[in-house]
Amino acid sequence: MLLEKHGRKGADRPGSGASAPVSRCSPAADAARRAEFEATLRWLESREGGVIAAASRRTRSALARRFDRLNAPMVYPWSPSMNGAHPAHRLHRTAAALLRGRALTGPGRLWLYTKAVAWPVLAVAAAVPVVWRCWRHVRDRHGFGLREQWRDVMEGAFFHGIFPTEYYYRRVYATAAREDKSLYLNEREMIALLSAADRGSGSQRLDDPDSLYVECRKAGIPVPRNVASFSRGSTELLGDCDRTVLPEKDLFARPKVWTPGDDGDYWRWVPKTRVWSFNGVSLAAPALLKRIGGKSLARPYLLQEAVVNHPELARFSEGGLCTYKVATGIDKHGEPHLLFADFRAPGADVSGETPVAVDLTAGVGIVDGRLRPAVGEFVADGEFDHHPGTGATITGAAAPCWREVAELVRKAHRHFSDVPFVGWEISVCASGAIVLGASTNWGFFPHVLPAETKFAGLCLRHLMRNQCEATAMGSASSRSGGIESTIARAGEAF
Repeated sequence: MLLEKHGRKGADRPGSGASAPVSRCSPAADAARRAEFEATLRWLESREGGVIAAASRRTRSALARRFDRLNAPMVYPWSPSMNGAHPAHRLHRTAAALLRGRALTGPGRLWLYTKAVAWPVLAVAAAVPVVWRCWRHVRDRHGFGLREQWRDVMEGAFFHGIFPTEYYYRRVYATAAREDKSLYLNEREMIALLSAADRGSGSQRLDDPDSLYVECRKAGIPVPRNVASFSRGSTELLGDCDRTVLPEKDLFARPKVWTPGDDGDYWRWVPKTRVWSFNGVSLAAPALLKRIGGKSLARPYLLQEAVVNHPELARFSEGGLCTYKVATGIDKHGEPHLLFADFRAPGADVSGETPVAVDLTAGVGIVDGRLRPAVGEFVADGEFDHHPGTGATITGAAAPCWREVAELVRKAHRHFSDVPFVGWEISVCASGAIVLGASTNWGFFPHVLPAETKFAGLCLRHLMRNQCEATAMGSASSRSGGIESTIARAGEAF
């Protein structure tokens, strides 16, 4: 481990008796090691902060994500991103046409133009605090200073529609987009492109967990066993369960539709007292169902048999469930391709018995199956070559059980071959890899650019197919046809 676990907050802070690891490496390597050492201290202190500190951090993270959505309404027409024959440039032009097509009304266009005019002032105002917060870490870890970062952030904001917080949160500084920002697609562009490519597919089967699990079981794709479904206070028991007899196993209660920042409840089975326990609360079957039913008044819930980490994954966790997030795309032959992947290590035991720390996410190389440096929820949390809690090597290590994960997502996407792009949430337990969930709006993978994968070519092909189908059906006057006509006006020769 980089640092032994300490029992007193701040006891090992540099300057109070402990010092960063000493080495005879180059100054750049020493700076990177020092940055990781300091990030490890922050991670350990965040774990000691407890539930209140974790809730505060989660709120700040949600606000940062919401703030990112104040992005430029589109990449400006004079941007280098809008000119050129590179697939990424074509996607920029297509996304701009789609975003304009969504604001056909007068108020909608007025809002877009207002945001476009206010963008330079907003970008500078947002850049000052975020650059000041993050520049030291990027300097120590990646070797370029405050002036270079400020120039980079302003270039991304004014010419490529990259919001300052997005520059750091999406790690633009650590990818090829630092040299050529026209290769970067912001989140709003990705959502517009995925929605247009997905039009007309059977994506509802994937986005609804009940339909997904039923269809996966029929196709022989492993998924967790659902015990009960809850909606508006009512309970629907599944399988051979009843209100007095539930599986005598650990159970997991989760929102039916996950959103960033959501938590689930891990109810641990206690054979001695024949109850389920979570966070100091012990309940029998009827009381447990009633409690989860009450939570479903706000949003639908699922109760599932809990999934436990495979031993190969356990070294990256202090008890919580590690997962893979993998995005796949279908080619014209119906063959799925792996596009992006990351590995997520939770900062705490899902049972709530250990303190809460920052979750870590490490990119996975699609070709070599190796882990990239892990990052926290924001760049200021640090980058880690080793797990700060367990000491396990992350950077360069083989992604555990990666072959099984890759085979499972390919098999699953072959079954759902009518859906062009799918983001899969996968875990690996003792019996093998299983599908926890799937979504057609799969978000972002900050360690790799879409232009560096097969995404651009596959996306353009699906957009071309949709345009041809709309033309053949004579639906140019319909809403879907309107979207295709905006693409045509963008000058895309698919």
